[in-house]
Amino acid sequence: MYLTWALVVETKKNVSEGLPHVFVNFLLSFAVAVPTICCLRLRTFASGLLSALRQDLANPDLTPERVLKYRRTWTHLTNLSSGFIVTPVSMLLVTVLLVILSTLHSYETVERLTAGEAQVGCMIWLIGVPFLFLLFVLCEIPHRSADVIRRRFMNVLQMSYCRYRDDRSYHELHRFLEIIWWNSPVMTISGYFELQRSSFKAIVTVIVTYVIVILQFHLSINNSAELTRWNGTQAMLSVNESVTATVTNKHKT
Repeated sequence: MYLTWALVVETKKNVSEGLPHVFVNFLLSFAVAVPTICCLRLRTFASGLLSALRQDLANPDLTPERVLKYRRTWTHLTNLSSGFIVTPVSMLLVTVLLVILSTLHSYETVERLTAGEAQVGCMIWLIGVPFLFLLFVLCEIPHRSADVIRRRFMNVLQMSYCRYRDDRSYHELHRFLEIIWWNSPVMTISGYFELQRSSFKAIVTVIVTYVIVILQFHLSINNSAELTRWNGTQAMLSVNESVTATVTNKHKT
């Protein structure tokens, strides 16, 4: 939906000029949609496994083999969640590109607003909002999936007060809880970038910092240009005054 809107805003009359922009937006949306759908599938599977575990925990006849099966499935799910991105380099490039585009749109928005072009600045900001939204989705959905895999399983195991006929079941549950406690499933991109809610906050902080640095650099260049122009004007005025004084003295003599 926003791709069509961006096409109308940026192309205005000539549609062919905006097709590359729409194509890039489509590729970025597709690149973010693939891991997002995978995370949602993992979250659905984890929720189903959690519901089955909750039902079995209420059964006093729960066997240690059944608990061991749940533990192995959870371990496999954790390993799958940490390495589900099969193209980490491409995903890292997509993330960097989204950060760059968000930074440039934010900078252009601030620059237009400070120049008194509020309407153009607001339109540029609206065009850049989807890039921030894609970054938010890329960090939020994996965070929620990892939260289901770890925190909710831990809560269910801690709230299990059922007394089992086989003591080995209790020991297997306790061991399962320890494994969950010491293993935090975190979805990463090539092991360098963690897809968490705090990662999005860090990205926003980086974008704001870059925008401030670029603005300061732009203002320093403008001030230097204005100072050079003012010095040149003063030099020309001094030359004109000296020439005028010389001509006046010649006329007097």
